[in-house]
Amino acid sequence: MGKQKFFPSGNPRPIYGYVADYVKKEKEEKGHPVLTVCPVCGAISEKKRWHWDGEVKESLRKEHTLRICPGCAAIENEWVEGEVTLKNRIINLVPNQIEEMLRNLEEEERHTDPKNRILKIKKTKTFWKVYTTSVYLAQRIGKELEKSFVSEVSYKFLRGDKFVRVVWEEK
Repeated sequence: MGKQKFFPSGNPRPIYGYVADYVKKEKEEKGHPVLTVCPVCGAISEKKRWHWDGEVKESLRKEHTLRICPGCAAIENEWVEGEVTLKNRIINLVPNQIEEMLRNLEEEERHTDPKNRILKIKKTKTFWKVYTTSVYLAQRIGKELEKSFVSEVSYKFLRGDKFVRVVWEEK
């Protein structure tokens, strides 16, 4: 290691490529709480990963902090990464079944990653628009609709952005 340089006050100054001693001490002293909990939905963050865990009881842990998870932040700020357009006569024939399918898919994906959420569903007489907070959930909705009903699905990704437009139509 190179010769350590000091500020006029006597504190060590970082050398290019190395971390100064005082920075290392600050990192060592800084204690991280064992658990971070989302106050809105109850998702848990451990080791920089958000997940759902029904067995963890917050009351048993003494140290925990509250922070909004990425899924709740996306809903609060209305960040849309996926748009699914349903242009099919089936939405008028069995709307409850399709909406239940959408909610079930959201619930399944939410347990994998709390960011996978449906932001809102706009319904009109001729089509529905489903806005999602993740690209993956929009793709999954398109695949499940195509598999369940006789139809075609097209995917359009925007260049440079994390956004997908999924269109579900009749054959």
